[in-house]
Order: sequence, then C-alpha cells, then structure tokens
Amino acid sequence: MIKEFFKIKINETFIKIADTKVESIRKKQIEENALRLYNDGFIGIAGKMGNYEEDELIKKAEKALNYKIPYDFKLTENENLSLKFGKDIISNDLLLEKTEEILEKFRTNIPQFTFSFGIKKINKIKYLKNDLKTELKSELNYYSLGFLIKDKNSSNIMDSFSGYDGFEDNFNKAYEITEKICKTHLKNIDIKNGTYPIIFFENEGLPKLKFYHDLHGMIFGSGGSIFSNKMNEKIFAENFTLYQSNNPQDNNFSHFFDSEGTFEKVGFRTALIENGILKSPYTDKKSSKLFNLPLTGSAGGEYDSVPSIIPCNFKIKNTHKSLKDILNGKKAILCHLASGGDFTSDGVFASPVQTAYLTDGESLLGKIPEINISSDIYKMYGKDYLGTCNNTLFDDNQTINIIKMKVEKL
Repeated sequence: MIKEFFKIKINETFIKIADTKVESIRKKQIEENALRLYNDGFIGIAGKMGNYEEDELIKKAEKALNYKIPYDFKLTENENLSLKFGKDIISNDLLLEKTEEILEKFRTNIPQFTFSFGIKKINKIKYLKNDLKTELKSELNYYSLGFLIKDKNSSNIMDSFSGYDGFEDNFNKAYEITEKICKTHLKNIDIKNGTYPIIFFENEGLPKLKFYHDLHGMIFGSGGSIFSNKMNEKIFAENFTLYQSNNPQDNNFSHFFDSEGTFEKVGFRTALIENGILKSPYTDKKSSKLFNLPLTGSAGGEYDSVPSIIPCNFKIKNTHKSLKDILNGKKAILCHLASGGDFTSDGVFASPVQTAYLTDGESLLGKIPEINISSDIYKMYGKDYLGTCNNTLFDDNQTINIIKMKVEKL
C-alpha cells in the first residue's frame, strides 16, 4: 500500500471597487488536505479542510479503498522539487493605501469614466508527498488588478476593461494601461469591411476554444476530435508552436506540477503543436495510458477527488520582437472585449467584438464600431497566423497573438 499526501492552501485579499471607490475588503483563507492510498490498482481518498489528524484520514482512506475505485497508473517516483515564484506579498494596509491612490488618480485624471471590480493579492501553495520518495511544493505570490471601465455617457453596463496581473504590485503600470485605454476610447474611428490583422491577448481563451475541446486527451483519443487522425502531421503554420504551460512565468500563475505530480522538467512546458506539427493532445495519466498518448500533466479536480483531466494552460511561442515587426506598416485591430463567439464542430469560427481599437503597431489610434470577426481554425493558425510577440502596445508582461481575419461592421 502506498500513501500520498496532497495539499492546497490559498490566502487571498480582495478589495472590491464600485463607482471608483473602495466598497469592501474580503479575506479568504482555504486549506484543503487529502490523503490518498493506492493498493492493487485501486485508490482510496479521504479529505478534510483545515486542521486534520493523519490517523483519521488514513482510516477513512482505507475504508474508501473498499469502493474499488480503479487507479492502475504509475505513481510519481523520486521527484523532489520546491519552487517559489514572487516575493512575499505586501500587507493589507499597504494594498489598501495603493488602491486608494490609484482610484484618486482615476477620479482626478480620467473623470469621464467610472471604475469597478477590484484588486487581489494572492498566495497559493500546492504540495504533494508520497512513499515513493517524491516531494513537490509550489508557492505563488502574485497580484491581480482588474478594472471594468464605464463611460459615464454610455448606457452600457461596461464599455471596456483594463488591469495588470503579475508577481509585482505594479500599480503604476496598471494606471498607465488604464489611462491609455480610456483616452483611446474617446476617439471614434470608422473602418471599412475587409480583412485585418486581429490582435488577441495571450490570456484570451476565445480564439483557442477549439484547442481546449479538441486537444482534450479523452476526446482526442476516443476519435471525437477533428485532430484525432492527424498525429505527427503538419496542419498549421511553420512558425506556430503551441505549448501546454505549467510555467507560472508565462503569466498563467499555475503550479509547475499537476494533481498527479506530473511535470515537464524543461521549462515546465510541453509542445502540443510544434512548428505546425501536431505532437500530442493534453493528457492526464488515465488518458495517456488508455490511448497510448504522451503524458503531459494536465490532471486536476477537487482536492479530495480522483485526479482527472482538466483543460490546461496554453502558451503560444513568440515569433517576433514587437507588434511593429509583425504588422510591417499595416494597421491592426485590438480585440479588447469580445463575447458570444465560438467554433463549429468542423472548426469554423465567428465572434462579435463589442470593444475594439485600431492600432498602427506602436500606438492605439481610436475606438472602432462593433464588428464581427470570422475565420476557421486551419486558417487562423495556418496561412493567416501572423505571429506572436510581447505586448509592446502596453509593455506589460503579457504576449499577444496576431491573426488575419475577415471583419464586418455590425
């Protein structure tokens, strides 16, 4: 019988903002503990939030083994790694002080808009230890500054958004980005229907929805994906590489190992598509073994449940140094707020874009009317994929992906 401990700890402070004022401060402290027992191809799990007695969890896990829940997969052995990303987070008093300062700057310098949502400081710890000489620990300390922007003359619930996520409490950068967006929002520019380079933030999931679904290991392995019969085929552009990323420095703030203790040792990234060639779907140990697929480490779920496959974090490899290099003198559209889009089963994509800005690659030129964008998955990451670079428009810690698409005004 093999014993394994699994722990998740979250300490979070959230300052809620409404009408450009602090509305409330909420603190959240969560500690989730699980003990897993493995025996003869079965798993028994017992969990408890907060303080726990090990003997109590062992008895419950032994009882759970009687349910004969299958888990006949190789456990993680001889892995010892402890990593911490981000400095110790600032005090609640200092976080509140900095929040009040940025809100005062909003009220004074950008009075045409109101701001809501909030600011978080987050400490997350993930820990796994078993009898097979494995002990893994990941600690993340980071900040999330998010603002929903409303034009006071608008009837919309919100008109735009801004923010900054990072391991530093960079309120100055958050203000700089927000001011730039607000000033651009007041400049209305018309465009003609046609084909334009569309800019997506890396953390925008909309243009990657098809990958989330069709690169899911169980869907891929069972033949339900449009990519199921294309392993090791070149189906996208030569310069397109898509990673599953468990690297917190890719701005996804994920732990470097999954709930089964699996991790990629080189950069905490696994290439699912490399130079246009489909290498693998994302998998947990079950889908990997069941369909004879590479194991990528995409297991998750509730802390006291059997680990199972969950959508991974995607990261597209940079191809250029700047947006200006990619556009090469052309203008592009920044897809800033889009809701309601999706892919069809065969990969056709369309989405309305509620808020978009025109750019020359160096500056934001103005807000354009609402538009509809359309393409398909093979064009988007094939002949119409223009590249990926650091977000030189805002000089933050994100990357941006540029894809040529059909644009029609609504």
